[in-house]
Amino acid sequence: MVESLAAVWNGHARGPGITMHRLRDLSDEESGQSKRDAALLANVGPASPLASLVHAQADLQERGDAFVTGSRQDRDRASARLQNAFKAWLSAFRSFDDRTCAWLSTEFGKEHPAYVKFKQALNAEFDASFGYRLSCALRNVSEHAGDVITDLSRSEHKAPDGSVQRQARVSLDGPQIARRFGKKMRAATRDELADAATPIGIQALVAVTMLSCDHAFCVLIDALGQNIQGTADRVRSFDGEARHHRPDADAAFLDTSTFDELNLGTIGLRENPLGLAVLAEENLKAARSKVSQYVAPVYGPADLR
Repeated sequence: MVESLAAVWNGHARGPGITMHRLRDLSDEESGQSKRDAALLANVGPASPLASLVHAQADLQERGDAFVTGSRQDRDRASARLQNAFKAWLSAFRSFDDRTCAWLSTEFGKEHPAYVKFKQALNAEFDASFGYRLSCALRNVSEHAGDVITDLSRSEHKAPDGSVQRQARVSLDGPQIARRFGKKMRAATRDELADAATPIGIQALVAVTMLSCDHAFCVLIDALGQNIQGTADRVRSFDGEARHHRPDADAAFLDTSTFDELNLGTIGLRENPLGLAVLAEENLKAARSKVSQYVAPVYGPADLR
């Protein structure tokens, strides 16, 4: 199917809905490059594996809050939802590594600096952070396991002012996890768990793991800086061309429709590529700042209470 450059505008002045006008078909080279640019913007923007991991963390936090504040009658259901949310977060954590590496390998190859630096960053986090090592171990054993969180308990008491104060424990018992899953873990991680003298808080575990993932992602964005800038330049060129032909256009889109003018509700246009390109440039600037200031924290079991 031929891909085209289209101008899009809000059609309130000309009738209901949003309309589109095709300007020209793209060449084969432009079409191929635009698909690569779209994949780049997807993997470094709001649809990235890291964004999915952040969403999973937010859902886990929401389920944790519901467990703390819910009624006694709903405690069992809230506990089950929290267990499922933690396993969903572990699944998203696995996908962060797998999906990013699969895209990098397919698009650039495993010898590309971006792939190499991303893997090096993950390996460095594995070496430095017990939390990241434990999350890696749990993601590998949790898929076909039952509940992973070993301690889900809640207590409440009345404060002097008459209000009800609630406290909850949402944690892992290291020795218990070592006994349960140890055969499927690296020996070093199993030993660390077996020697853990205090419970490992889920919130702390997730927080330090997210720090590791965010750093690795920043390293990746930095390594892809030239690619991101090239994509942004091409998107701006398309946008400028569309606005030259249609000064009243609100945005330029790349479309695979076969009609000259349509209502947007009848076709599947990509997201606004200019908006995604600007966001990618902002992410690049922020990533470079973070990478330049980063000092890898060293976390052990006692730090995850």
